[in-house]
Amino acid sequence: MLAPRKAVFLPVLLLAACPRTRVEVSTEIGLQGEGRRTVLVETQDEGKETAHPEIFRIARQGYGIVEEREGVTRSQGFFQNLAKAPPAFHFQDEALSRQSAHQAQFARQDWVLFTRCLYQERIQDVVDMDDIKAALDEFSQTALELASATFANLLGPGFEDTQLQSRMRGDLKDMLRELSFSLWRSLQDPALSDKPEVIVARALRIAGNAGFRYRTEWFVDLLENGLESQGLVEVRRETARWLTGALQPKKKEGRRLVLPDLEVLMFEGAFQAAYQEQMVKRFGSAEGAEQWWQRTQARIFGLFGNNPDDITFVFRVKMPGQLLRSTGYLGRDGWTFLEFPAADVYPNGKGIHCESVIWSSSAYSALLEGRKPMDNETALDWTLMLGEGPDSKPHAGLVKVLQQCVQAYSLSPLQDAAEEKDGEGNSTPQASKAQGILDWLNQP
Repeated sequence: MLAPRKAVFLPVLLLAACPRTRVEVSTEIGLQGEGRRTVLVETQDEGKETAHPEIFRIARQGYGIVEEREGVTRSQGFFQNLAKAPPAFHFQDEALSRQSAHQAQFARQDWVLFTRCLYQERIQDVVDMDDIKAALDEFSQTALELASATFANLLGPGFEDTQLQSRMRGDLKDMLRELSFSLWRSLQDPALSDKPEVIVARALRIAGNAGFRYRTEWFVDLLENGLESQGLVEVRRETARWLTGALQPKKKEGRRLVLPDLEVLMFEGAFQAAYQEQMVKRFGSAEGAEQWWQRTQARIFGLFGNNPDDITFVFRVKMPGQLLRSTGYLGRDGWTFLEFPAADVYPNGKGIHCESVIWSSSAYSALLEGRKPMDNETALDWTLMLGEGPDSKPHAGLVKVLQQCVQAYSLSPLQDAAEEKDGEGNSTPQASKAQGILDWLNQP
């Protein structure tokens, strides 16, 4: 059987020194949505500058290269409309012919008292949850089909009449799909990185539904002590016991197979060699089988699911006006930043979200007359009242009313809106909202 890519490459990752790449993107946004972006990429191997990863591509369109030498690339671009700026970089996945591009979005909203600016910058892997689940399902299906063909080849035509052959199309198929997804989820959980017994226990609960009587301690012993472990002895015995039952005929009167020593068959090379032969037969050659496996791994782990430590992203942003909130940290001189490893990108993406406000002095004077400060608490209160929450857009009808208030330098239009009634003489939803804003504006 083939192991997940993380398991396949783990010894290599532990023994080999990997080049480290740092991708830093600094974006300074102007009052009108214009912006300047600088991209600095640095790659080092044990303190020495070396070539960037082969999968990395820095943008040339829209950006000028201001520094380029081995291990260091710096580019810069100025954009009149940052919302239309091209991606600063991307990673190319050759196996899937897909790109993981740097993404950024910028928007401005008129909240009358201020202009609210929203900026989001992120990096997404080339696969998403739908891709991963589909790849795991396909892997499970293919693995079972190959196993079925292998047993048929080793045991002869009588295998078609066994319970195992039927179950491979039914409950074992469902079990393997559930098991593969459970193992994938466990590999993504940092809290389980040093708790193999928890991962094993979860997997064995699923296997137990198919009749396996494996014990967690057997596999923990196997992981710790390898081929000389008592755990392997117990796993071999239980596998042979389960197979003996599964290889019985579907019907009581059916022909019984003359079974070989199943421990020897499964654990001393015969089954593995026959399985590889079936892979070559199915995919045309050993190279074809390897290509299928590499593509399956790419569909499961994407670009960043298997490289948690060798790439670091840093997004730095300076918003126009007054920074309202950010999912990053506060830096110097009004900057906010977020630094994270590539592992955080897989599978749902990772990035920074920032908001700022540009106060309108004329609207502030007309509506508040200094009764409340121009600070973040005032801005948040305003977005909660005029919108439907901190992530919503402003109420379009009341924005027009408040703009009339600013033009007239009077709250009369808002007072009129607060007195609106529906056909039954009840206050309209907009009127109730207008009254709440009016009460807040009149608070000392």
